[in-house]
Amino acid sequence: MKRAEVLAYTAGIIDGEGSIQITRTKRKDSYNGVALEMRVLVGNTKEWLCQWLKMQFGGSVSVWKSQKPNWNPCYVWQLRGQKASEFLGTIKPFLQLKGEQADLAIQFEKGKNESSTYILREAQRILMRSMNTKRVKV
Repeated sequence: MKRAEVLAYTAGIIDGEGSIQITRTKRKDSYNGVALEMRVLVGNTKEWLCQWLKMQFGGSVSVWKSQKPNWNPCYVWQLRGQKASEFLGTIKPFLQLKGEQADLAIQFEKGKNESSTYILREAQRILMRSMNTKRVKV
């Protein structure tokens, strides 16, 4: 595959199976013991897909095994922080559905270097959460 094809294919995976998140994490060295972190995830029952993403872009792969006997294990590929921001910047031209989330995530990550206030970063987290909420239109 050519590089542009890899990026377009990957953007399709992110649009369909991926998640762009800003989450709270507990850390002693942060504001009130809570830090905010940006990450990109893809969850899938096909391990090869997550391993392929790891080979192409780095990150990590973990496995979640359900307590339900008939369910397949779910593999999760993940990138965090600056690496996630760089990844999103690379695939952004190819995203069809999650371009706004990618823009917000990149802006969030840049804010770390510009010493944004915790309140602004928390507002970005809440906005991202609302962008990720599935809404049913009647």
